Amino acid sequence: MDGDARNILLARLQISVSTSTFRWTECYRVNIALLDQQHQQMIDTVNELDQALRTGEGKSVVDAVLDKLVEYALVHFTAETAHAAARLPGLVHSPDAA
Repeated sequence: MDGDARNILLARLQISVSTSTFRWTECYRVNIALLDQQHQQMIDTVNELDQALRTGEGKSVVDAVLDKLVEYALVHFTAETAHAAARLPGLVHSPDAA
């Protein structure tokens, strides 16, 4: 393989490795700033794992990324539930109300 072909191949590999698999687009927007920000953070975290897997580093980051996603889920669903409860009283069941 000549130098030019090698450079083109390396450039294509670099592009494919650095490209995010999951992209935030406006279709995901719920127009609640906090929730939109959290959704974007979740996509970034999934892309972090994807990037690590693409570069052969998945094993070294998978535990940390999964921990981050579990923490995200707890924080995010608490925020969504609080938002729904504030806007739609009586719709969200509170464990304290039993």
